[in-house]
Amino acid sequence: PRVQVHLADAFTWVRSAEAKYDLILIDLPSPKNLALARLFSAEFYQAVFSLLADDGFVAIQAGPYYAPPPSRDVSAITAGVLRAVHSVTPHAWSY
Repeated sequence: PRVQVHLADAFTWVRSAEAKYDLILIDLPSPKNLALARLFSAEFYQAVFSLLADDGFVAIQAGPYYAPPPSRDVSAITAGVLRAVHSVTPHAWSY
């Protein structure tokens, strides 16, 4: 009963939502066009973090955009997401 699933344009939705959430899960698509690229911006993550309850948590799936083996580095796209999130909060980790 505490779970809500929102199927909408994520960029538009986070900018207009008013509720507070304990957990926000984001499964990012590949940024194939300008509309999808907005989901990789600091503006998007600022809106996402504004929707969190005081002890809320955001989990972002930003892949499988990884560097090909044998490299273990995160991809440029994943690194870009992390940079955007870090511009909003220092409390972000990649794994």
